[in-house]
Amino acid sequence: MKFQNSRMMRVVICAAMGCMGAFAQSGQTVSVATVNSSYPVPNQTLSGYNFAVGLGVSYPVGLSASSYVSGKQLAADLQGFVSGYPNPSDPPEAIFSTALSALLGKYSQIAAGALTAEVAPVVSGGVLVVGPTITVEIGTVSTTAVLGSAQSALKKATSQQSAK
Repeated sequence: MKFQNSRMMRVVICAAMGCMGAFAQSGQTVSVATVNSSYPVPNQTLSGYNFAVGLGVSYPVGLSASSYVSGKQLAADLQGFVSGYPNPSDPPEAIFSTALSALLGKYSQIAAGALTAEVAPVVSGGVLVVGPTITVEIGTVSTTAVLGSAQSALKKATSQQSAK
């Protein structure tokens, strides 16, 4: 899954990334049905850096229209969680991951979220200085549906390998 804006994150729906690899290694295919959206968030200044922030969210398929949260609301909530963080001298990674967790906690219908925070490169004294990039990905899946299927596929692949 990709967001069209390069500053947006790819959201990983499978909480244990190894389960997707397990399907690929065993020759099995898995389908994940989600609705993905990405939104710009007003810049955040943390630790002396001015971060351009992108937010991506994934919803399960089949929600009613009223279950989707507007991008404007998500951006405002995320900005509020960042500015309300209790210790602004903490590393930006801690602040952004806490803010994204709080956002996902507020909206239980969102299955996964991703945040990318980038500092644009600047030229200083004729030298290109690349700023930091922070990525945070948080998601939940049904362990019964996905991991159960992954375990089944692994058992099948293991038995097929043993037979060879």
